[in-house]
Amino acid sequence: MLLLTPFNNHFVSNRRIISKQRVGARWKITREPVAKTPYDRMMERSDVSPEAKSKLQIIHESLSPLTLRTEIDQRRKKVFDEVNRHGKKR
Repeated sequence: MLLLTPFNNHFVSNRRIISKQRVGARWKITREPVAKTPYDRMMERSDVSPEAKSKLQIIHESLSPLTLRTEIDQRRKKVFDEVNRHGKKR
């Protein structure tokens, strides 16, 4: 079961990049003023059908950020334990 994608799409907010401009050797990046989750952005859009929004809302209500995060951390720990147990082979 995928865990990271639903967690990131429903519970991790971020600020999207609006524009990037090269200024000398650096980049000037303009971002959205308010951080939102992809789920929140989808629910605000007017071109998304009400049926799609209701399906997303049902999925969102069935998810628990604490449960998802706990499962992600357990799986991540299991992977790192395996790597540490076997070590790097050259």
